[in-house]
Amino acid sequence: MAINTSIKANFITYLQNLETEVYYGGPYLMVDFAAYSVDVNGEAIKNPVFTTVLSYDTIVQISVSWQAADGNASSAALQFYFQPDSLISTGKYMAGTDALTPEDNFTGLAAEQSADLTAWNGKYNTYVGTDYKEDDTLTISSPSITYKSKAINNYVYLVQTTTLEDGTVTQNCQVSWFESGGNDQNAIIGFSISEGYLIFIGDKWNGSTQPTEYNFMGTTAPTPPSNWMTDAIIATEEAAKDVADTAVDIYNDAMNAAKDATDASKDAADEAIKATTDTAKDATDDAKDVTDEAVKATEDAAKDATDGAKDAADEAEKAAKDAADAAKDATDDAKNSADNAAKDAADASKNAIDSIFKI
Repeated sequence: MAINTSIKANFITYLQNLETEVYYGGPYLMVDFAAYSVDVNGEAIKNPVFTTVLSYDTIVQISVSWQAADGNASSAALQFYFQPDSLISTGKYMAGTDALTPEDNFTGLAAEQSADLTAWNGKYNTYVGTDYKEDDTLTISSPSITYKSKAINNYVYLVQTTTLEDGTVTQNCQVSWFESGGNDQNAIIGFSISEGYLIFIGDKWNGSTQPTEYNFMGTTAPTPPSNWMTDAIIATEEAAKDVADTAVDIYNDAMNAAKDATDASKDAADEAIKATTDTAKDATDDAKDVTDEAVKATEDAAKDATDGAKDAADEAEKAAKDAADAAKDATDDAKNSADNAAKDAADASKNAIDSIFKI
């Protein structure tokens, strides 16, 4: 059964600092593969380009790219790999107008959208900035979220289930909201549990440029333990790396599947070409046999006709000779008859004369 790519997919994404090799949270990405549209952090991408690279029953690869030069807040060159049980993305992504990195720095895994945040209900004391100063509170009472006592509008809650290489199943839960949705700020936060308390960590910003470092955290603990922010950051980075590594494994599986599908397609094409070549050779051989038979039949017919003509000519020549012989015989007979008649007449005349003088 062919893989269905006419879907709208949400992705929790990760970016890698290629110098430090550290992973951190990436943008919220939504791709509508049926409508050929892309949203990044709540903003519609202008002039995205969709190209189907591979399309087989076991894997479909679609390339999606866009340019900051078209009025977007980022540029990207991404590859999406559809397999029966997974959908991932890898590639290059750059916020702002800087050129894309020479190596891939982007990983995305498809996630399910949900409206049930019950697992994360609670009142979170929040901290902001790279030095994590005390901020305010964020309260989740599913399905409502308030920040600084103000309702968050049009948020997106995603749940991403991942099976790690050792078989461990993990879930990444992320909430994002944006100014374009009627809010005072943009934010992307991920949830976890630490020492029995719920915590979140992520980014908060205004405008189009998403921070490249975490600057927004919260905990339900009334008095946060020391170093909890550092521990949370490290745990989040390790979780991001685990997910990215899992994505790499899925990517490798996808590439192997693509290679197998390509090889199978090539083998089928080679078989088809060979079958076509063999059929053409057989047809050529058959045509040659028919031609040879036709030539032989023509040559035999020509020989038979020549032999028949020769026989007819010989028969005609023999008939002509017989006719000539018959004519000669008739002439000789006529001559002999005439000679004999003349002789008889002469003899009769002589006898008559002799009779007269004898008297």
